[in-house]
Amino acid sequence: MNDETTRKYLQSIKRLMTLCQRRYPALPSKSVEFNSLANGSDLQALLSEENDPSKASEERLRLMPASKE
Repeated sequence: MNDETTRKYLQSIKRLMTLCQRRYPALPSKSVEFNSLANGSDLQALLSEENDPSKASEERLRLMPASKE
C-alpha cells in the first residue's frame, strides 16, 4: 500500500473504533477519542454518565438470556 492508501485505511479504523465506543460504551473512562469533530465532548458525556448512573441511556446494548432448549 502506498502512503495515501495507508493513511486512509488507518483513519477509517480510527473512525470505526470511535463509532463502536460511542454506540456500545463499556467502560467510558477507558474510551479513546480520536480527535473527532466534537473535540472530545463525546468522551466527556460518557464520563459524566459513568459518574451519574441515574441517567439511563436508551442506546445501551441490552443482552437477552439464552433460551433453554
